[in-house]
Amino acid sequence: MFGATYNVSKRLVLDIAMAEGLNKATPDWQLMFGLTALIGQLW
Repeated sequence: MFGATYNVSKRLVLDIAMAEGLNKATPDWQLMFGLTALIGQLW
């Protein structure tokens, strides 16, 4: 598996990852995308 992230701003991060299956029960390759957004302030 490998991945990368890109900080769009201080509050928004995009990410992408690719993984290879470990056995015949899993897909040969998987492509995953993600988004992390900070929508509030804790302190």
